[in-house]
Amino acid sequence: MLYEYGAGPGSTYGIGRTSIRRFENTTNPDDFPDAGYNTKRLGDQFNGPIRAAKVENYLKTLGRPGALDYQEDAGGGRQYYRESRIGTGNPGVEYLTTGRNPHISQDTYDVYDETTADKINMLDIFKGDGNFFVPEARDLIRFRFEAMDNDNPTKSNAMIFRAFLDDLKDNYNANYNEFNYNGRGENFYTYSSFKRDIQFNFKVAAQTRHEMMPLYRKLNYLVAQTAPEYKKGRMRAGFVRLSIGSWCDRIPGFIQSINLSWQKDYPWEIAIDSGIPGASEGQDKGMLVLPHVLDVSVSFLPVHNFIPQRDVKDSPFILSHENNRRLNEEQKWYQLNVANTSAEAVRLGYDRLREQILGPIQDTHQIKKAGPTYIESPESQVTPQLIRSNTPIPPTQAEIQQQQDQQLEDEANRYGVD
Repeated sequence: MLYEYGAGPGSTYGIGRTSIRRFENTTNPDDFPDAGYNTKRLGDQFNGPIRAAKVENYLKTLGRPGALDYQEDAGGGRQYYRESRIGTGNPGVEYLTTGRNPHISQDTYDVYDETTADKINMLDIFKGDGNFFVPEARDLIRFRFEAMDNDNPTKSNAMIFRAFLDDLKDNYNANYNEFNYNGRGENFYTYSSFKRDIQFNFKVAAQTRHEMMPLYRKLNYLVAQTAPEYKKGRMRAGFVRLSIGSWCDRIPGFIQSINLSWQKDYPWEIAIDSGIPGASEGQDKGMLVLPHVLDVSVSFLPVHNFIPQRDVKDSPFILSHENNRRLNEEQKWYQLNVANTSAEAVRLGYDRLREQILGPIQDTHQIKKAGPTYIESPESQVTPQLIRSNTPIPPTQAEIQQQQDQQLEDEANRYGVD
């Protein structure tokens, strides 16, 4: 019997119980011999007596080119599967009865095992200069706060959280001055001001007892960014850089508000074996009574390090740009200007960017090396031989038809013909 509950599909009009049974034993013996068994289980060896995930790439078993071998080294002594590559850990691994550390007994639960802990949660506040090329900081999406040193803005105290994002809102607001002319009924406007604010929600979640202290230290320092610092009798605001993937790429600004909320299905650490200070000490002597999970809501006010303006290439609001961090040439999407014609816009931005890096494309061979340049369609009149740096590209059949339809519509409007 795996699971049994009242009512459900095994009952009649809700009377009775539903049972879920295992009809075939699909697990291998405890020693997991390699020969003679086709079934496998998520179990491999970490550096210790613990089973971890042994994940095989299905595409690789089919012989597909380029398929990664998840057991190969992905750098920093990690494999390509998630628990190892981004350090999420595996808190549900099974302790083996043989080969265990001798100090671990059935009544001991405060022993730290690095294979079960989330590496980002375990990462405490640290000093940095914007470079986070450390394996412990790796995540699928960059999510971090940098509390900048007001006396030395190139330095900061970094707080890196696991990107358990729930919501992200990026608001842009334009304000206008409104006035009236005498004898005119409508209102007229002049531009007044621009404002942007970013709001997002995320969770902090400790999956082992050892993550509680560094996680709450970072959270405590994060909420402290809404308070001032005092220097020579004066108050100064805390300047912060925000990173959420490439959307918010080390954007400087201020934290306007932070809200912490707990829900009733979030468990608490109760530190029941904390002992009596000065008399006896238990295994929870270093624990505090705090929730394992919290919801965090942040309102962030950006102060851009470029001039916000109405421009295609000089206002990279949601694009990474070199004012914030070093980029590869192919990552500088913001440097491309507006296309002069629709035919030019048909070309993929990737090729235009490659042209900017490699220079004008002169032949079809270089076009293929630079990447895909167009999508073939029956009505397209563009051929590879016509794509040159100084050769005008003729309009497509669809564009010609659109121009003819527009001319007919203009003639009909001119003479009042439906």
